[in-house]
Amino acid sequence: MRWYYADGKRKVGPFTEIEIDQFFLEGTITPDTLIWNEKELKWKPYKTLKDNDIVIEPLQEASPDAVSGTPERISPGDQLDKQIESSCDECGRSFPVDEMIRYGESMICATCKPLFFQKLKEGSLALTVHYAGFWIRLVAKIIDGIIVGLVNAVFSFIASFAITMIFMSSSLEQATFHPGIIGLNILVGLFQLVTDAAYDTYFVGKYAATPGKMACGIKIITADGGKLTYLRAFARHFAEWLSKLTLGIGYIMAGFDREKRALHDHICNTRVIKK
Repeated sequence: MRWYYADGKRKVGPFTEIEIDQFFLEGTITPDTLIWNEKELKWKPYKTLKDNDIVIEPLQEASPDAVSGTPERISPGDQLDKQIESSCDECGRSFPVDEMIRYGESMICATCKPLFFQKLKEGSLALTVHYAGFWIRLVAKIIDGIIVGLVNAVFSFIASFAITMIFMSSSLEQATFHPGIIGLNILVGLFQLVTDAAYDTYFVGKYAATPGKMACGIKIITADGGKLTYLRAFARHFAEWLSKLTLGIGYIMAGFDREKRALHDHICNTRVIKK
C-alpha cells in the first residue's frame, strides 16, 4: 500500500508505511502533518491515522484534492557521512550513521528499529527523558545519608547508653565478654542494615524516589519507563553495594554512561531521570 504526506500544497510520495514512520521519527513530518494512503478517503493527521500515544485533537480533514501537484519521491533527512559511527540507544552497539535512523539525539540501528516503532506506538518510549547526572545524584545520596544517619544515630545513642550501664555494673573482665554488650553491638549493626534497606525499598517502591531524590527532582524508573516493584527496589539497594565495593567506581560510571547509569543501574536495568 502506498502512502503520501502533505508538504504545504504538495503531495509527497509514494512511500511505504515503514518509511512514513521513519520520517516521523526523523522529524520530517510532525503529528499534525496530513497523510493519506490508498485505503483512506480523506487526508488525516499522522497522530490520528497512525494511532500514536499523542493526545488526539479534533480531526483536521481535507479532501485529496486539497493537496495538489504531482507525487514526488523525496528522501528526507540529513545526508550523513558513511564513515561516521554512532551507538544505538537500544542495543548499545556501534553502526555507521547512514544505516541508522535518528530521532532528536537518539540513534537507532536497523535491527532495533521494529522494537523502537513498537515502543513508540505503545507509548512506552520516553523520547523526552532527561537522565540525572552524577552530581545531582550525589547530592541526593548525601541528603538520604543524613536522614538515615540521624535515625541510626538515635538508636546507637540508646544502645550506647545501655552498654554503658552494663559496663558500669560489671567488672572490667566481665564487661569485656558480657553477652549483653556483644548482643547490643550486633543489634546496632543489624538495625543500620535493616534501616538502610527498608528506607530505599519503601520509598523507591512506593514513590519511585527516596526523600533525597525527591528533593533533587529525580526519580528511578525501569528501562521501559515503568515503576519499580518493591522486590526490584530491594534488589537494587543491595546491588548498590557493588558500586561501593568497587571504591566508588560503580557510581562514577554514571558520569560517562550515555543514560547516566551507575553499576547498580546496569545490574537492575534501571534509569534515574529528572522529573
